[in-house]
Amino acid sequence: MGKSNVIDITKRIKTGKKQTTKGSEKAQVLSFSDKLQNRVKGDRRKVERIVLSQFVGVFVVTRSSILQPVSISDISVNGLSFDMVMDVGSYDIGNDVTMRIYMSHDTYFTFNVLVTNKRDIEGRGVVRHGVEFRKSQPEALYHFIKFLETVSQVAKKDMGEKVAGRVD
Repeated sequence: MGKSNVIDITKRIKTGKKQTTKGSEKAQVLSFSDKLQNRVKGDRRKVERIVLSQFVGVFVVTRSSILQPVSISDISVNGLSFDMVMDVGSYDIGNDVTMRIYMSHDTYFTFNVLVTNKRDIEGRGVVRHGVEFRKSQPEALYHFIKFLETVSQVAKKDMGEKVAGRVD
């Protein structure tokens, strides 16, 4: 018979001794998938904040029926958190608040929230409010949040491509 295609590795097998390292500490295993997931979550939140701060306007309706601009820092299907300038005041835990999200300068939808958390953000001059959406919300709010989640998964950063011109 001819030559076998099987490689004999018995000569290369090391003895049964375990290889040890200096010191008794175990090496820490880093999970790249956890780090990647955290980065993706951070990127999604960043895109959601950009959309909410630059694409649409978000306001609370004060007790005097005045629109007070706020900045949303986080949003989910259960609630959101928003920052309000300290100089204009703040809401207390347990307050019901009416909010508006403007899609253009004169088109908006309204929803109601319950304040569940409140804290001062040091050095920024704002009060962060954590709120839950009330049970009877417009269906548009749910779809708007899902839109933000979906867009944040595929959004890309503009790296300075040149714009050729305008369409009037």
